[in-house]
Amino acid sequence: MGTQKLNLLDHFGLPFNGFIDPTTFTDGVGFSVKKKRTDGHASLFQVFIQKQELEKLGPLKILYIAAIYGKEIAEGISLSIENRNRRMPVDLISNDEFFYNVQTEKFFHKNREITPQDILRIIDGLHTKPSKLFKGFWIRTKLFFLRTFLASIIELNSDFLVWLLYTVSGTRASKTIWSRIVFPDRIDSEEKIREGQTKESRKISLFGYEASGHAVVFYCSFHLFLYFLSVLYNYKPQFLTPILTNGFLIVVYVIPSLWFVDAVLPKVIKSLIKSTSRWFQYVSERSIKI
Repeated sequence: MGTQKLNLLDHFGLPFNGFIDPTTFTDGVGFSVKKKRTDGHASLFQVFIQKQELEKLGPLKILYIAAIYGKEIAEGISLSIENRNRRMPVDLISNDEFFYNVQTEKFFHKNREITPQDILRIIDGLHTKPSKLFKGFWIRTKLFFLRTFLASIIELNSDFLVWLLYTVSGTRASKTIWSRIVFPDRIDSEEKIREGQTKESRKISLFGYEASGHAVVFYCSFHLFLYFLSVLYNYKPQFLTPILTNGFLIVVYVIPSLWFVDAVLPKVIKSLIKSTSRWFQYVSERSIKI
């Protein structure tokens, strides 16, 4: 059956019960509809059949349904959840619960026939479930683990990496993780600026290798810290004795390790910062599957 012969929106009798502004998809089989909430927020519901699903044999097709919550803006709905709490509607998706028979034009929830409007009522009920005191307890617990506990751990790691990047290379990154998410390339831009300034700024030479002042200070401080630890715990590694008593081996050790701290380590840290930002965004904005 061609996609142009299907129009899901015609079956739902919209608008109704607060569901407004229905819009048919121009590039697929499906539609979106909005429901206003309080304080300038709204929920956007999308109901559609994926292209690969339409190409499968058999009249029964899976309905893919998504519900997202955010602040109403001119372009639609902002998905930023920086100020979201666990009592607000939760973003969710459904891809194996609801079905549409393209031959009989009937809708099903699992094995039970339902009306199209019942689909939106069920999804809306699940979407707003966190606001229910008792019924929403489990989903609020799940949201706390994802968006508070796990997200906080990731954010702390990301903040530590930002501090470490500045300590090692002098490159500053935004202190706010949401800024690092919105502007992921800003660290690279700042690094280029820093490299341009480094040409005119003072460098420090260590055993003939010139490196940035931040890198040399960090390098020396790190080794001084290791020295104090070894004295404190009376630990004298055997393999260091020949290195410390041989000038050539000292140079062989210092230059490659300093090059790593000066040239390689900042790039590794920047990559890790971007990874933690992506993970933070993933757990913070992750939709819950029903």
